[in-house]
Amino acid sequence: MRRFKWIAWNIAKVHAHGLSVEEVEASFDSVYSLVERDDSSFQMFAKTPSGRFIWVIWRYDIINEGFPDIFADLEDASVFVITAY
Repeated sequence: MRRFKWIAWNIAKVHAHGLSVEEVEASFDSVYSLVERDDSSFQMFAKTPSGRFIWVIWRYDIINEGFPDIFADLEDASVFVITAY
């Protein structure tokens, strides 16, 4: 199961673009494209349950969890949404 890390900063950024946390989380189930960026974050084009197409910029939240074991699955790390619009 996917875990998300939400703080006031990223919640405000998502709300500023007329999206809810729930819509952004649900968009991870309808991904049309996913590209890793130079800074190790990801740019994702996805669709919300209401049918809105959005861009989501996110990264794995591994800073507080230490360095991942290269043999471990990063899917266990939380998803930290930077912004969505």
